[in-house]
Amino acid sequence: MYIPRFCPNKHCTKHTINNQSADWFYKFGTYLTESFGYVQRFRCKDCLKTFSKQTFHLDYYAKKVLPYYTLMQQATSSMSIRALSRFHNCTTATILNKLERLSHQAIALHNKLKANIVLKEPLVADGFESFSVSQYFPNNITLLAGKRSQFIYHFNHITIRRKGRMTDKQKKLKKVLYKQADFERKGIEKRFTELLGEIISLNKQEKHSKVMLYTDEKPDYERSIKHLAPDKLALTHIKVNSQKKRTKQNNLFAVNYLDRELRKDLAEHRRETVCFGRNVCQSMNRLAVYMLYHNYFKPYRIKNDVSDMPTHAEVAGVTSSLLLKEKTGLFEERYFLSHLEITNSMKTLWCKKLVTPLKVKTEKVPQYALN
Repeated sequence: MYIPRFCPNKHCTKHTINNQSADWFYKFGTYLTESFGYVQRFRCKDCLKTFSKQTFHLDYYAKKVLPYYTLMQQATSSMSIRALSRFHNCTTATILNKLERLSHQAIALHNKLKANIVLKEPLVADGFESFSVSQYFPNNITLLAGKRSQFIYHFNHITIRRKGRMTDKQKKLKKVLYKQADFERKGIEKRFTELLGEIISLNKQEKHSKVMLYTDEKPDYERSIKHLAPDKLALTHIKVNSQKKRTKQNNLFAVNYLDRELRKDLAEHRRETVCFGRNVCQSMNRLAVYMLYHNYFKPYRIKNDVSDMPTHAEVAGVTSSLLLKEKTGLFEERYFLSHLEITNSMKTLWCKKLVTPLKVKTEKVPQYALN
């Protein structure tokens, strides 16, 4: 018999329990669905709220079932949203919904496994530039990775102003568009400060050790580090000229490698293509799915026999047994936001609060996703 682990009502006293005891609920009939057949319902004895077995499933409230593992592989192999919808014979809205669900799983899994890593390698940070909506709204996606493992520890997003030379016609259009858009002041500096907070949390297990952080010579990074209290940040900051050759000997190789992989593996970041991000939240959801694939599924190095190759997570310090345990059921049983302690930037992404330029309507978030 299926035994629910807790009451899905986040205001119920039984919401925090996580065991196989069956004394807090009772069966409350069944209902028939086209996708899942008969589904068992339950009622909580405490709050009297009803729920079903499907409430805990990743496809809760879904009308179409797609293979999530296949979808993750395809989305991180340069297939566009339209191509995915053609392959799976569904609408683009269905694909975006599935990727959003996968993004939540990625954020939750990353949050749990990252907490088990004892930081033993230098870190590398840099901004990856792409755009959403149009080239007049470029973005800066700050990446934090392990220097040796190339494990993605953190990323965040900020929309910035277009740089570089423009024709007179482009300058006029830029003025018109920017009257309708808001840009966060010192956005890159603030996002890097947020990233430094992530470094502090990563290094909490090694209180007396200093973290070596490699970045390029961007002044925003320097200002952000200076503004943070020295007693909070045990950091050795090493600046590298970004004009140096992007070889393995370059200390920024980890983020340079990730830049290349993102350009290659995510359709919206390819150069000179009709594929580009139309919505910031959805674009960052796809990046979270890529982080899931890159960190926890992709072999660290591709050789003739990849079956014995560790993942980037294992190179960073996640044990293979823990990784296997947490990956079990990843594409079936959904995580609840109320059971997670995630960073503000990841919570902003989960709740779809990232702002898309020129978009007036707020993003619609299903109520179940906020539980």
